[in-house]
Amino acid sequence: GAGRLDAGQAADVLAPLFTARSQPPPLPEVYELIADVWSHSAVPPTPGHLAVLSEGVALFPRRSSLVQRAAALFLEHGHVAEAAAFIDLGLRITADDAERARFTALQSRLPAVRPDK
Repeated sequence: GAGRLDAGQAADVLAPLFTARSQPPPLPEVYELIADVWSHSAVPPTPGHLAVLSEGVALFPRRSSLVQRAAALFLEHGHVAEAAAFIDLGLRITADDAERARFTALQSRLPAVRPDK
């Protein structure tokens, strides 16, 4: 689509982010930028790339901006159970009305049938 990064552009932007991710200390901003790249990429993230975002949420579970980006990407790419778990987490951790509204909007896009937890 228009304004989307092609595979080469996405790789060029991700390379330094993955380098940063491999160096201590882990920074939530790095994971947020990785999520942003995928949300603007014409190529879908692989399961391995999505696992990086799960890693970020596991490291920074109270960072609602990261949790929200991860939830949106997992939902967009059909990983409903993970998206639902991130949305539940986000609704538990955020007291900010605007952020809650973003999680509620994502929640409304979940399929009606929720998998048993």
